[in-house]
Amino acid sequence: MAEDKKYKKLREFFSNKYNIVLVLILLFAFIVRMYFFFHTIEQPLWWDEAQYGEQARRLGLDLGTNNIWYYRRTMLLPVFWSFLFKIGFGETSLRFTEVLFSVLLVFATYLVGKKFFDKKVGLIAAFGVAFSRIILFETTRLLNSVPEASFMLLAVYFFYKGHLKENKPKYIYLAALFAGLAMSFRFAAFLSIISFVLLVFIKEKGKIWKNKHIFGAALLLLLILSPFFYSYQKNYPGGVKDFLRHYGGVGVAKEEKQQLLGWSGVYQYIKILPSNISWFLFAMFLIGSLFLLDFLLAPDLLFKEISLQKNLFLFLFILPPLIYHGLKSEYVEERYLIGILPVILIISAYGIIRLYEYLKDYNKYIFAGIIFVLLLASSYPVIKDANSIIENKKTSYQQVKEAALWIKENSKKGDVVISNSIPQTQYYSDRSTYYVEKEEEIKDLNPKYYVVSIYERSAQQYIEYPEKNKERFKENVKAWFVDATKTQPSLVIYEFKQDYSNKTAGILRKPGLI
Repeated sequence: MAEDKKYKKLREFFSNKYNIVLVLILLFAFIVRMYFFFHTIEQPLWWDEAQYGEQARRLGLDLGTNNIWYYRRTMLLPVFWSFLFKIGFGETSLRFTEVLFSVLLVFATYLVGKKFFDKKVGLIAAFGVAFSRIILFETTRLLNSVPEASFMLLAVYFFYKGHLKENKPKYIYLAALFAGLAMSFRFAAFLSIISFVLLVFIKEKGKIWKNKHIFGAALLLLLILSPFFYSYQKNYPGGVKDFLRHYGGVGVAKEEKQQLLGWSGVYQYIKILPSNISWFLFAMFLIGSLFLLDFLLAPDLLFKEISLQKNLFLFLFILPPLIYHGLKSEYVEERYLIGILPVILIISAYGIIRLYEYLKDYNKYIFAGIIFVLLLASSYPVIKDANSIIENKKTSYQQVKEAALWIKENSKKGDVVISNSIPQTQYYSDRSTYYVEKEEEIKDLNPKYYVVSIYERSAQQYIEYPEKNKERFKENVKAWFVDATKTQPSLVIYEFKQDYSNKTAGILRKPGLI
């Protein structure tokens, strides 16, 4: 009987054409991601990837190596991955979780698009996310942007259900839960929280104190983030001052500010949107925006009309991250767009539907077919471009990986390495790794190997140290080269003349990004 009910529900689900299309989009997204998953399964980790992965290995396998974690970052992702290491899984499982997070992002986009508008908008937007270039690229990397974006979209979904539309407290708390988890993946997600706060203020007509569930949700959010705030304060005694400097640029030297893109950065981020979602969907985003900016015509109705609040929310969700990263970036980082791309695509999808509604009176089948063809045609060059970039970057840092694995095979636990690729070397070698420049620091560490490479920026004295201290090293070195004739070394491993045991020393951390 129970089995019959399951089959009945399944038949009812697939009797709806929109559900069939949703399944096809999710299947398409999964297949494309699995293609890149198998294609990049052995690719070396970059600096930031290795820091997440190394922390996960260190915690999950209880390695006892040097703690190189950068505590200005939230740590949910490596903690989650550490459990996979603890139960016997390896790097492949971490890569597969990125695929799952990425498919979840497609589905969450559908949910938000459907809830804000209708199923057609949700499906078109989900398809756009399924083939977005930067999302595909980041899915092949052990980074936090895709997990953060998927959880923040779920927060948007529950926020709309709980506060804007249905006014159900349980959804408000779910929104806070997923927002907290999103920020625990990547704290820069707090930029999207601005849209939540402003909409709550508008919806409550400024009387926020009257809604106890808003305060409850805020407390839940703070509770989820409390481990991050605690570890930040513990590792950076400057506390709030350091936090404001790092995330807000307060007190940053004039010379540092001059290196930032400023307002031209906002334009540059907008300029790369078409290459990530296609020119067609970018054009539809502009059209959709024109229709959704109706709240500008009647701002006095914002406190009354949910439809206007909804439209305002979409733009409030997009603008703070776009402006912040535009102003604060030294160069364009496309991954900073991932959190807002789904909402941009929802607006694009809305533009398509509005355009279709206007044209369908002429011949709805012809125009539906044209839109379908344009969507498919738009996806191909974007996926092709993603494939080209992924292929081009697939072997970057390969020599760093090989060198670290060689070190692991030719050393024992407790040996120390000095390297200018700290997290990658420690991740692959399972040997405590430091970057130090002064002679007394090197002596305190008693290292076994000293690695110099072209892959990271290093002080001149660090690069010159082996040449100026030849008496401390064995004559044989292990080297990798950039040319086939082996005349231009790209990475060299120097071995000290005697065995050294690991000693505790200070860590020189390399600044990271949000």
